[in-house]
Amino acid sequence: MSGVKEFRRLMKPDAIFNKVKEAIKTRSQEMLVFYDVDPRHFEQVEQGLRHRTNYLEQYSFRVHWNSFEKILKVIIPSTLHESPAGWILEMIQKGLVTGAIPVVWVESMEITPSPQFDNFLAPYTRSKKEGDLTFVPRVAPDYIFSGPYPSVVLESGWSEPAIQLQRDATLWLKGSGGRAVV
Repeated sequence: MSGVKEFRRLMKPDAIFNKVKEAIKTRSQEMLVFYDVDPRHFEQVEQGLRHRTNYLEQYSFRVHWNSFEKILKVIIPSTLHESPAGWILEMIQKGLVTGAIPVVWVESMEITPSPQFDNFLAPYTRSKKEGDLTFVPRVAPDYIFSGPYPSVVLESGWSEPAIQLQRDATLWLKGSGGRAVV
């Protein structure tokens, strides 16, 4: 699997969908980035990717949509990409077993690999992000309800240009009203 493939020219939704579908099925890229994507085109592409008749649910992939910047990223994670989240979960488990992490911490924190968040604030309304691992606090006293945003987000994978990393962090931070930490 190779690294990042960027598309800076305008593309129709069916062309974007076909490039993404091919990369997902062949695992030929770890990340595809499409710039200046019309929001309606993104919706069509996402519907195609999630539609049951395309049989893509059997593959691991993550969709990131920055509605403010009009950037669509599709991540096709490799084993190496997933290893930091796996290591953190293993360390938490060891901490619980040894008593280094109190059991009440598990009740107060929801730790989830690659959940999708789509509740971002303006100007990032309708954006979608899937962190590789998120820590979402549960609300006391009963810890039944989770907070609206993760307090910590882990994203790993291929190195991206600093501007793209900054865009991702800005979406998490400003889009959550400062509640998420990347």
